[in-house]
Amino acid sequence: MKRLFHSALALALFLTPQLSADIYRWDNQLLIPGTEGLTAEPGAVLSGLDLQYADLALATITDVDFASSNLAHAKLGGSLSGTKFNDATIDNIEIGVATTGLLLSLDQLYSTRSYQLRQLSGINLHQSDFFRIEFSSGDFRQQDLSNAMLNYTMFSNADFTQADLSSSKLVGVWGSGANFSSSNLVRAALDMADFSNADFSQANLVGASFTESNLSSANFTDAIVNGVDFGGSSLTEQQLESTASFQNGNLRGMSFYFAFSLANWNLSGKDLSYSAFGDILSANLEGAQLVGANLSDAVVDNANLRGANLGNANLEFTSGLATAQLNGAKYNQLTRLPVDFDAAAAGMVFESSPAGDLNADMVIDSSDIDYLGAVLSGRLSARYRPSWIPDTVYDFDNDSVLTMSDYDALVHDVLHTSLGDADLNGMFDSGDLVRVFSVGEYEDGIQGNS
Repeated sequence: MKRLFHSALALALFLTPQLSADIYRWDNQLLIPGTEGLTAEPGAVLSGLDLQYADLALATITDVDFASSNLAHAKLGGSLSGTKFNDATIDNIEIGVATTGLLLSLDQLYSTRSYQLRQLSGINLHQSDFFRIEFSSGDFRQQDLSNAMLNYTMFSNADFTQADLSSSKLVGVWGSGANFSSSNLVRAALDMADFSNADFSQANLVGASFTESNLSSANFTDAIVNGVDFGGSSLTEQQLESTASFQNGNLRGMSFYFAFSLANWNLSGKDLSYSAFGDILSANLEGAQLVGANLSDAVVDNANLRGANLGNANLEFTSGLATAQLNGAKYNQLTRLPVDFDAAAAGMVFESSPAGDLNADMVIDSSDIDYLGAVLSGRLSARYRPSWIPDTVYDFDNDSVLTMSDYDALVHDVLHTSLGDADLNGMFDSGDLVRVFSVGEYEDGIQGNS
């Protein structure tokens, strides 16, 4: 019996979470200088410390005082009840989901040095649909929240005016009535969220995604929306028409493919190159630019495509093409059409794009050079590089490998000029310098900006 008791006691001690002194980094497991003998436990005073990359994910930090500490890139977990972050640095912090106790509060966030300096970039707040941080009516004006992960957060009526939310993740958030006016939401993930009555006026939404989001009564006046994925969302024609992108005709790279209908919408004359479509039943796309667009599997019955540019587009499995109006629609050797479809009988016009004309406008110019450079460098988003276009189109040196030598071959062998010939007149002269400086595009030391 005595031996059994000691065995049970030893097992209990083994299974009991141990409070270990010293604090270590999660990225390299090294001891953080200045934390020798310190323990992250309820009520501990850990103020004024450099705790960058600290691994506190499994520590119980209720009532811990982190005042004036640097918690950048640190990992925290569990309840934050009573935890003090006064004047703490928390950019790129990762806070795990708490299933009990209190989640991060607005008052705790407001007290941090990072919030006061508007430097909240990269913060990662792990949540779920059942455990949501309550940031409703929060003030995030002009905050840097780039690359932040804020999925499932309650943001109803929060103010993000002029905030930087580029590349952030706001999947599943409750953002009804939130103000994102003049904010930077480039490449932000805004999917499966409630943005009813939200204000996106004058926001930059290039490359963002709103798939399956509720956009009822949301304001998109003068917003930039080219490259946005609206698949499965509740976007209306009137909302799209109010955007700056619609007004200037640039709707390139947009996706209306997943569970979205453009039936009867008027998109005539717009540049919808590299966009993806599902239902365009009876839509008006007369004279539209549809270069590289994906209409495969789209429903196009009775759609008006007269005079549209379908160069490099994919219509291979399009439904209802026989009833669409195609008089004067242009296509080239890279356009995919359904098997046995008689393009000539439908009134379509074939125009063979010359080698080097990568954007199917029948002209080889700087835009084609820029496009090839983006392809070869890997900077080009997959949305703008149609999967049905073979690599041979970009292989200008005919070595079956895509490298920067193809770029040189396009410049030297196709255009018969040299690098630096900005106006493509066949020589490098003062006219090129005038052109370069007039548009402000020259070597300025900023990576990818020359």
